[in-house]
Amino acid sequence: EIIKGSRVIIDSSSLQTINDSLLLFGTCKDSIYLTSSNPSLPVQFDKSVGTDVIAECLDLTSITASNASLTSYFSTNNGGNAGWVFDATPSVTSSFTADGPDCYTDTTLFTNNSTVFSGNFSDITSYWYFNDGSGYWSLTSPTDSTFINYEVDTTEHVFVGAGDFNVMLVTEYKRNLCVDTSYVPVHINRPKIFVTTTESDTTICSGDSVIFDISSTTTGATFETFLNGVSQNTPPLMIHYS
Repeated sequence: EIIKGSRVIIDSSSLQTINDSLLLFGTCKDSIYLTSSNPSLPVQFDKSVGTDVIAECLDLTSITASNASLTSYFSTNNGGNAGWVFDATPSVTSSFTADGPDCYTDTTLFTNNSTVFSGNFSDITSYWYFNDGSGYWSLTSPTDSTFINYEVDTTEHVFVGAGDFNVMLVTEYKRNLCVDTSYVPVHINRPKIFVTTTESDTTICSGDSVIFDISSTTTGATFETFLNGVSQNTPPLMIHYS
């Protein structure tokens, strides 16, 4: 087994025979580097029948495979690696949708559609960056502390303001720490509403008429009015109650 973060330089033109198994488990943060001491003279890996070779997150230069092809996942081919199959399947793919509601102070819901190589969604850690200024200090602010501006493994958020926010989702494959990033723009509405009345007093007599004028500077705003908690279902701007 060659552990993550290893840098291995092998004598050029040498033959390395794999009789039992070869485990090469790098990560996206600590790849395994394998190279010939002279890149113009490749090293030869000879895999015996029935042996297991598992290779992930490699950085290969002039390492050839003979007798049987070798497959590496999430790896970099620097050339001279005849006999290797560099599988292009991504380690993790980030994807999500914003499902609303989109009003200020409401809880906006999200659906995480990310996928991972293992096929098991629980192998993903999701880091959500809502980019609205929300967050918290990990310790006592500001001494010896880090401001955390993301949330982990959530599907909802209450935006601290209104406007346009570019929400970012970073998904990480727990096995090898490989990540992928996706973005979705979200607009949070906070309409400005103005109400005027023909009667400034809050106490009126039975039979008196009061006219309410409701308006907004927000384009496309519609209104629903309530009387004693009961919706009046009146979209017009001019409402007359008696």
